[in-house]
Amino acid sequence: MLPDISDIELWERVKRTVTPLSKAVRASLHRTWFMPAQPRRLDLHGYTVQEAYKHTLSEIQASARRGEKQLLIITGKGVGGKGVLKRELPLWLETARLPVASVQQAPAKQGGEGAYIVKLKRRTK
Repeated sequence: MLPDISDIELWERVKRTVTPLSKAVRASLHRTWFMPAQPRRLDLHGYTVQEAYKHTLSEIQASARRGEKQLLIITGKGVGGKGVLKRELPLWLETARLPVASVQQAPAKQGGEGAYIVKLKRRTK
């Protein structure tokens, strides 16, 4: 049978035996556990314009239903930076009735000129 110890006494014992984490370890744990996940990716390389349009619409709707906050859509740059999908994607997102809050060019690490980050609207209940 365990001895009868008050919570305060137990806490004092625990404090004496546990070594605090260093600042570097705390920062590492924070980055690991609390950094936002990479957005879902949709790569449109190899699709025709019609296929890319249908696939984009369905993926945005599915991502919004899943409660995701953003979607990375990779269109590619096209020949000479004048790709059809690169040019058409923002137009599709403006004209279609989709849960899109904003569209912006992706940072260089995520595709730069050949990709867009689509931020999705929050689901309403």
